[in-house]
Amino acid sequence: MKVLSAEQIKIADKNSILNEPISSIDLMERAAEKCCEFFPPKGQWSHLVVICGIGNNGGDGLAIARLQMENFKSVRVLVLESSKNYADNFKINLKRLQDENCNIQFVESAKDIYLREDELVVDAILGTGTSRPVDGFLAECIEVINQQAAHIIAIDLPSGMDSSRLTLGAMIKANLTLTIGSPKPAIFFQESAYFVGEWKLVEIYKDDSVFSQFLEAPELIDVNLAKTFLKTREQFSNKGTFGKALIIAGSEGKYGAAILAARACMRSGVGLLTVQVPSNAMNLIHQLLPEALLKADVNERMITSISDFENFNSIGIGPGIGMANETVDALIELLKINQKPMVLDADALNIIAEHPTLLTNLPENSILTPHPKEFERLFGPSENSFERLEKQIKHSAMHKIVIVCKGRYTTITSPDGKVYFNMSGNSGLAKGGSGDVLTGILTALLAQGYSPIDAAVLGVFVHGHSAGLLAMKMHEAGILPSDVIENLPYAFKDIVGEMKHKNTRAQ
Repeated sequence: MKVLSAEQIKIADKNSILNEPISSIDLMERAAEKCCEFFPPKGQWSHLVVICGIGNNGGDGLAIARLQMENFKSVRVLVLESSKNYADNFKINLKRLQDENCNIQFVESAKDIYLREDELVVDAILGTGTSRPVDGFLAECIEVINQQAAHIIAIDLPSGMDSSRLTLGAMIKANLTLTIGSPKPAIFFQESAYFVGEWKLVEIYKDDSVFSQFLEAPELIDVNLAKTFLKTREQFSNKGTFGKALIIAGSEGKYGAAILAARACMRSGVGLLTVQVPSNAMNLIHQLLPEALLKADVNERMITSISDFENFNSIGIGPGIGMANETVDALIELLKINQKPMVLDADALNIIAEHPTLLTNLPENSILTPHPKEFERLFGPSENSFERLEKQIKHSAMHKIVIVCKGRYTTITSPDGKVYFNMSGNSGLAKGGSGDVLTGILTALLAQGYSPIDAAVLGVFVHGHSAGLLAMKMHEAGILPSDVIENLPYAFKDIVGEMKHKNTRAQ
């Protein structure tokens, strides 16, 4: 699913109008009809008020008001007259609504806006055309609406929000945002969440070819995209078919990180796994993961020497390794010699952050998996999530690496500038050890021959999807990283559509 900017949505609309073909007013009518499908059940709200601007977003609102007149005890429309320069489709829908004798009020002062608690409010003031902070009359109206409204449905975007950039002006605080045609980038940033609320996609295009020219546009990772990435496991295969992985993890007091990464790697389909840990951890790993081969470091308590790694298809390093000088030296030596893409997480990232010249030694297409604080240590502070993504895109290209910046909508960037937003996951993953699990998944996929970007996209999704399936039977607060690991086979199975009973998934 493509994530399009305001300008790209305009092009997609034009493509649909030309190719379907359909008139622009009929495409607006379709959008309004599709939006109405997401409205609360009849009877939940007694009255509806639709607040419109004078552009195309306002035209959407007028059409929605007309379509909803039979579903509420009363429907009234407030038109915020910031000027008399009405959009063409707004004029058409205004005439249609006037013909239905709807209660329409033309508002010239924010003081004239009065909303009741039993009114469901539709925000159709400004759409994706917003490119600067809202001020003046409309800003005053937005402030009044936010203070009075009990429940707001925003059409396309909350009014005042830029589709692709951080907005600093007045914005509607919506409970539900119905984004039309395609999700907009702004939806996926932390700063926007307060205003977007829950969001739903309103699909209006009958042919996906309207997106065909947006090859470089960001993509949303959902189950359908993940399914296209997942390889079929051949029946006539053996352990060698699915690659050899090496995970280097753990130090005294942090052996759990090694166990989590290794178990996740095994549960993600690798053929042969070797785990290098400090020698004191050997018996523990043997007991908890008998399927893995073990490689003892010469040191009892930390990683100090990494050798004989040439025969592995993938290497994952970082969970729990600490930052002792001997460990730093071992990582530096590995990065000097190894030329294959590898997965770097946790302490491996912290070591690189303290020795930034190591970024130039990273093997091309290596996968780095920082959380926002680790990202800041690596690449410097960012004022907001929008700026951080720009920096992420820049450094992926500069260092020819895949960067996975973890969060509610994890962002993945590739060396060629491609951006992905991940849909799966929940707050159950906001727990120590979740990153170690992801490292294991990614290392397993690399070993199986997935390209680094494909491994990142599929791995991030399946990690979150496993937690999502668990949330069907337990509260998110109680989900452990070890639960996510044990549920990975069900997540993979669900992606390929082989789960027979959706109500019993992950059981």
